Amino acid sequence: MRPFTYTKAATATDAVRAIAAAGRGARFLAGGTTLYDLMKLDVEVPTSIIDINFLAELGGFDTSGSRELIFGALARMSDVAADERLVHDYPALSESLWMAASPQLRNMASLGGNLLQRTRCPYFRGGEPFACNKRKPGSGCSAKEGINRGHALLGGSESFNELILRIRVPATPLGVASTFHKIRDRESFSFALASAAVAVQMEADAVREVRIAVGGVATRPWRARSAEQMLVGRQLTAQAARAAGEAALQGAKPSDDNRFRIELGARTVTDALMIARQRAFRP
Repeated sequence: MRPFTYTKAATATDAVRAIAAAGRGARFLAGGTTLYDLMKLDVEVPTSIIDINFLAELGGFDTSGSRELIFGALARMSDVAADERLVHDYPALSESLWMAASPQLRNMASLGGNLLQRTRCPYFRGGEPFACNKRKPGSGCSAKEGINRGHALLGGSESFNELILRIRVPATPLGVASTFHKIRDRESFSFALASAAVAVQMEADAVREVRIAVGGVATRPWRARSAEQMLVGRQLTAQAARAAGEAALQGAKPSDDNRFRIELGARTVTDALMIARQRAFRP
Protein backbone atom coordinates (compact mmCIF):
# COMPACT_ATOMS: atom_id res chain seq x y z
CA MET A 1 0.00 0.00 0.00
CA ARG A 2 1.34 3.39 -0.98
CA PRO A 3 0.80 6.38 1.33
CA PHE A 4 -1.93 8.90 0.52
CA THR A 5 -3.83 11.61 2.33
CA TYR A 6 -7.51 11.18 3.16
CA THR A 7 -10.15 13.92 3.24
CA LYS A 8 -13.82 13.46 4.15
CA ALA A 9 -15.82 16.06 2.26
CA ALA A 10 -18.84 17.58 4.00
CA THR A 11 -20.32 19.26 0.91
CA ALA A 12 -19.92 19.04 -2.85
CA THR A 13 -18.19 22.42 -2.78
CA ASP A 14 -15.70 21.11 -0.20
CA ALA A 15 -15.04 18.08 -2.40
CA VAL A 16 -14.29 20.18 -5.48
CA ARG A 17 -12.01 22.50 -3.51
CA ALA A 18 -10.19 19.56 -1.95
CA ILE A 19 -9.44 17.84 -5.25
CA ALA A 20 -8.36 21.11 -6.85
CA ALA A 21 -5.96 21.74 -3.97
CA ALA A 22 -4.59 18.19 -4.01
CA GLY A 23 -3.62 18.27 -7.68
CA ARG A 24 -3.47 15.63 -10.40
CA GLY A 25 -2.85 12.72 -8.06
CA ALA A 26 -6.16 13.11 -6.25
CA ARG A 27 -9.17 10.82 -6.69
CA PHE A 28 -12.76 10.87 -5.46
CA LEU A 29 -13.95 7.88 -3.44
CA ALA A 30 -17.60 6.84 -3.85
CA GLY A 31 -18.45 3.12 -3.83
CA GLY A 32 -14.80 2.28 -4.34
CA THR A 33 -15.58 -0.85 -6.33
CA THR A 34 -13.25 0.15 -9.17
CA LEU A 35 -10.79 2.46 -7.40
CA TYR A 36 -9.77 -0.10 -4.77
CA ASP A 37 -9.16 -2.77 -7.40
CA LEU A 38 -6.97 -0.47 -9.47
CA MET A 39 -5.04 0.65 -6.40
CA LYS A 40 -4.25 -2.98 -5.57
CA LEU A 41 -2.88 -3.40 -9.08
CA ASP A 42 -0.82 -0.18 -8.88
CA VAL A 43 -2.74 1.11 -11.89
CA GLU A 44 -4.21 3.89 -9.76
CA VAL A 45 -1.69 5.39 -7.34
CA PRO A 46 -3.52 8.35 -5.77
CA THR A 47 -1.63 10.76 -3.60
CA SER A 48 -4.88 11.99 -2.08
CA ILE A 49 -8.37 10.51 -1.69
CA ILE A 50 -11.43 12.68 -1.18
CA ASP A 51 -14.28 10.65 0.31
CA ILE A 52 -17.67 11.89 -0.96
CA ASN A 53 -19.82 9.18 0.66
CA PHE A 54 -21.11 11.58 3.29
CA LEU A 55 -22.68 14.02 0.81
CA ALA A 56 -26.29 13.24 1.66
CA GLU A 57 -27.65 15.47 -1.08
CA LEU A 58 -26.16 13.15 -3.70
CA GLY A 59 -27.49 9.90 -2.29
CA GLY A 60 -31.17 10.12 -3.17
CA PHE A 61 -33.18 9.77 -6.35
CA ASP A 62 -36.67 10.76 -7.51
CA THR A 63 -38.56 8.94 -10.27
CA SER A 64 -41.94 10.57 -9.60
CA GLY A 65 -41.50 13.58 -11.88
CA SER A 66 -43.58 14.07 -15.02
CA ARG A 67 -40.75 15.80 -16.89
CA GLU A 68 -37.59 14.04 -15.73
CA LEU A 69 -36.14 11.34 -13.50
CA ILE A 70 -33.40 12.55 -11.16
CA PHE A 71 -30.71 10.29 -9.74
CA GLY A 72 -28.12 11.43 -7.23
CA ALA A 73 -24.62 10.38 -8.21
CA LEU A 74 -24.19 8.44 -4.94
CA ALA A 75 -27.43 6.47 -5.28
CA ARG A 76 -26.57 2.78 -5.09
CA MET A 77 -27.21 0.67 -8.15
CA SER A 78 -29.29 -1.96 -6.37
CA ASP A 79 -31.58 0.65 -4.78
CA VAL A 80 -32.29 2.32 -8.11
CA ALA A 81 -32.77 -0.99 -9.94
CA ALA A 82 -35.52 -1.99 -7.49
CA ASP A 83 -37.51 1.24 -7.87
CA GLU A 84 -41.11 0.32 -8.74
CA ARG A 85 -41.61 3.03 -11.36
CA LEU A 86 -38.40 2.11 -13.17
CA VAL A 87 -39.34 -1.56 -13.18
CA HIS A 88 -42.75 -0.79 -14.71
CA ASP A 89 -42.19 2.30 -16.88
CA TYR A 90 -38.46 2.14 -17.69
CA PRO A 91 -37.48 -1.54 -17.63
CA ALA A 92 -34.34 -0.93 -19.71
CA LEU A 93 -32.91 1.22 -16.92
CA SER A 94 -33.79 -1.27 -14.20
CA GLU A 95 -32.50 -4.26 -16.19
CA SER A 96 -29.22 -2.57 -17.05
CA LEU A 97 -28.52 -2.09 -13.35
CA TRP A 98 -29.61 -5.59 -12.28
CA MET A 99 -27.35 -7.16 -14.90
CA ALA A 100 -24.25 -5.27 -13.79
CA ALA A 101 -21.46 -6.96 -11.81
CA SER A 102 -22.62 -9.00 -8.80
CA PRO A 103 -25.11 -8.44 -5.94
CA GLN A 104 -22.32 -7.42 -3.58
CA LEU A 105 -20.96 -4.84 -6.00
CA ARG A 106 -24.41 -3.48 -6.90
CA ASN A 107 -25.03 -2.83 -3.21
CA MET A 108 -21.86 -0.73 -3.00
CA ALA A 109 -21.44 0.80 -6.45
CA SER A 110 -22.77 4.30 -7.15
CA LEU A 111 -24.42 5.48 -10.34
CA GLY A 112 -21.90 8.27 -10.83
CA GLY A 113 -18.96 5.96 -10.28
CA ASN A 114 -20.39 3.46 -12.74
CA LEU A 115 -20.48 6.13 -15.43
CA LEU A 116 -16.84 7.04 -14.74
CA GLN A 117 -15.33 3.56 -14.82
CA ARG A 118 -11.88 3.36 -16.33
CA THR A 119 -11.27 1.31 -19.45
CA ARG A 120 -11.76 -2.44 -19.05
CA CYS A 121 -8.80 -3.31 -21.30
CA PRO A 122 -6.82 -6.05 -19.49
CA TYR A 123 -3.54 -4.46 -20.55
CA PHE A 124 -4.54 -1.24 -18.80
CA ARG A 125 -5.73 -3.07 -15.70
CA GLY A 126 -2.88 -5.57 -15.72
CA GLY A 127 -0.21 -2.94 -15.09
CA GLU A 128 3.46 -3.54 -15.74
CA PRO A 129 5.07 -5.00 -17.80
CA PHE A 130 2.29 -4.28 -20.32
CA ALA A 131 2.59 -1.01 -22.23
CA CYS A 132 -0.50 1.19 -22.11
CA ASN A 133 -0.84 4.75 -23.36
CA LYS A 134 -3.86 5.38 -21.13
CA ARG A 135 -1.93 4.33 -18.06
CA LYS A 136 1.42 5.81 -19.09
CA PRO A 137 1.24 8.17 -22.10
CA GLY A 138 3.81 7.41 -24.77
CA SER A 139 4.57 3.90 -23.55
CA GLY A 140 2.78 2.14 -26.40
CA CYS A 141 -0.21 -0.21 -26.60
CA SER A 142 0.20 -3.92 -25.91
CA ALA A 143 -3.41 -4.48 -26.98
CA LYS A 144 -2.63 -3.86 -30.66
CA GLU A 145 -0.69 -7.10 -31.03
CA GLY A 146 -2.07 -8.86 -27.98
CA ILE A 147 -5.29 -10.63 -27.02
CA ASN A 148 -8.08 -8.36 -28.20
CA ARG A 149 -11.23 -10.47 -27.76
CA GLY A 150 -12.84 -7.96 -25.40
CA HIS A 151 -11.75 -4.77 -27.10
CA ALA A 152 -14.04 -2.17 -28.63
CA LEU A 153 -15.11 -2.33 -32.26
CA LEU A 154 -16.43 1.23 -32.43
CA GLY A 155 -15.16 4.63 -31.33
CA GLY A 156 -12.56 6.03 -28.96
CA SER A 157 -12.70 7.76 -25.59
CA GLU A 158 -10.89 9.96 -23.10
CA SER A 159 -10.92 9.61 -19.32
CA PHE A 160 -11.54 12.39 -16.85
CA ASN A 161 -11.74 12.97 -13.12
CA GLU A 162 -14.88 14.95 -12.41
CA LEU A 163 -17.49 15.11 -9.66
CA ILE A 164 -20.89 14.16 -11.01
CA LEU A 165 -23.73 15.55 -8.91
CA ARG A 166 -26.84 14.13 -10.55
CA ILE A 167 -28.03 12.25 -13.59
CA ARG A 168 -31.19 13.62 -15.21
CA VAL A 169 -33.23 11.43 -17.57
CA PRO A 170 -36.10 12.99 -19.54
CA ALA A 171 -39.43 11.30 -18.84
CA THR A 172 -40.76 9.61 -21.97
CA PRO A 173 -43.52 7.18 -22.96
CA LEU A 174 -40.84 5.29 -24.91
CA GLY A 175 -39.58 3.82 -21.64
CA VAL A 176 -42.50 1.42 -21.17
CA ALA A 177 -41.63 -0.75 -24.17
CA SER A 178 -37.91 -0.87 -23.51
CA THR A 179 -35.35 -3.51 -22.64
CA PHE A 180 -31.67 -4.01 -21.92
CA HIS A 181 -30.22 -7.16 -23.45
CA LYS A 182 -26.73 -8.25 -22.37
CA ILE A 183 -24.58 -11.11 -23.64
CA ARG A 184 -21.51 -12.13 -21.64
CA ASP A 185 -19.34 -15.12 -20.88
CA ARG A 186 -21.06 -15.76 -17.56
CA GLU A 187 -24.20 -14.41 -15.91
CA SER A 188 -22.47 -12.54 -13.09
CA PHE A 189 -19.41 -10.33 -12.73
CA SER A 190 -18.56 -10.20 -16.43
CA PHE A 191 -18.36 -7.29 -18.81
CA ALA A 192 -20.65 -7.49 -21.83
CA LEU A 193 -19.39 -9.00 -25.05
CA ALA A 194 -22.35 -7.16 -26.58
CA SER A 195 -25.38 -5.38 -25.16
CA ALA A 196 -28.28 -3.35 -26.49
CA ALA A 197 -30.66 -0.86 -24.90
CA VAL A 198 -33.79 -0.49 -27.01
CA ALA A 199 -37.08 1.40 -26.66
CA VAL A 200 -39.95 1.53 -29.14
CA GLN A 201 -43.31 3.21 -29.50
CA MET A 202 -45.69 1.51 -31.92
CA GLU A 203 -48.62 2.93 -33.85
CA ALA A 204 -50.74 0.01 -35.00
CA ASP A 205 -48.12 -2.36 -36.48
CA ALA A 206 -45.63 0.36 -37.45
CA VAL A 207 -42.76 1.90 -35.51
CA ARG A 208 -43.58 5.44 -34.48
CA GLU A 209 -40.38 6.11 -32.52
CA VAL A 210 -37.38 4.00 -31.60
CA ARG A 211 -34.12 4.36 -29.71
CA ILE A 212 -31.20 1.97 -30.07
CA ALA A 213 -27.86 2.03 -28.26
CA VAL A 214 -25.24 -0.71 -28.22
CA GLY A 215 -22.73 -1.43 -25.49
CA GLY A 216 -19.81 -3.76 -24.94
CA VAL A 217 -18.72 -3.26 -28.55
CA ALA A 218 -17.78 0.39 -28.19
CA THR A 219 -15.76 2.57 -25.84
CA ARG A 220 -18.99 4.17 -24.62
CA PRO A 221 -22.74 3.61 -25.10
CA TRP A 222 -23.08 3.91 -28.87
CA ARG A 223 -26.26 5.43 -30.31
CA ALA A 224 -27.28 3.65 -33.52
CA ARG A 225 -29.14 6.48 -35.26
CA SER A 226 -28.97 4.97 -38.74
CA ALA A 227 -30.57 1.79 -37.43
CA GLU A 228 -33.31 3.86 -35.81
CA GLN A 229 -34.06 5.78 -38.99
CA MET A 230 -34.53 2.66 -41.07
CA LEU A 231 -37.23 1.36 -38.72
CA VAL A 232 -39.45 4.44 -38.34
CA GLY A 233 -42.72 3.99 -40.22
CA ARG A 234 -42.08 0.31 -40.92
CA GLN A 235 -43.47 -2.88 -39.44
CA LEU A 236 -41.12 -4.28 -36.82
CA THR A 237 -40.69 -7.76 -38.21
CA ALA A 238 -37.85 -10.14 -37.41
CA GLN A 239 -36.32 -9.29 -40.80
CA ALA A 240 -36.51 -5.53 -40.15
CA ALA A 241 -35.02 -6.01 -36.69
CA ARG A 242 -32.15 -8.01 -38.16
CA ALA A 243 -31.45 -5.33 -40.75
CA ALA A 244 -31.38 -2.72 -37.99
CA GLY A 245 -29.02 -4.89 -35.97
CA GLU A 246 -26.60 -5.06 -38.88
CA ALA A 247 -26.86 -1.30 -39.40
CA ALA A 248 -26.06 -0.69 -35.73
CA LEU A 249 -22.64 -2.34 -36.20
CA GLN A 250 -21.76 -0.54 -39.43
CA GLY A 251 -18.30 0.97 -39.22
CA ALA A 252 -16.99 -1.63 -36.79
CA LYS A 253 -13.23 -2.17 -36.94
CA PRO A 254 -12.52 -5.67 -35.66
CA SER A 255 -9.28 -7.39 -34.80
CA ASP A 256 -8.54 -11.09 -35.14
CA ASP A 257 -9.95 -12.15 -31.78
CA ASN A 258 -13.07 -9.96 -31.59
CA ARG A 259 -14.42 -10.25 -35.13
CA PHE A 260 -17.17 -12.61 -33.95
CA ARG A 261 -18.69 -9.79 -31.90
CA ILE A 262 -19.96 -7.98 -35.00
CA GLU A 263 -22.40 -10.82 -35.62
CA LEU A 264 -23.05 -11.16 -31.89
CA GLY A 265 -23.82 -7.45 -31.62
CA ALA A 266 -26.21 -7.55 -34.57
CA ARG A 267 -28.07 -10.50 -33.04
CA THR A 268 -28.20 -8.76 -29.67
CA VAL A 269 -29.86 -5.71 -31.18
CA THR A 270 -32.26 -7.92 -33.14
CA ASP A 271 -33.35 -9.82 -30.03
CA ALA A 272 -33.71 -6.61 -28.01
CA LEU A 273 -35.95 -5.06 -30.65
CA MET A 274 -38.25 -8.07 -30.67
CA ILE A 275 -38.46 -8.05 -26.85
CA ALA A 276 -39.33 -4.34 -26.90
CA ARG A 277 -41.96 -4.93 -29.61
CA GLN A 278 -43.61 -7.58 -27.46
CA ARG A 279 -43.73 -5.19 -24.52
CA ALA A 280 -45.29 -2.48 -26.68
CA PHE A 281 -48.38 -4.66 -27.16
CA ARG A 282 -48.76 -6.00 -23.64
CA PRO A 283 -51.89 -4.91 -21.73
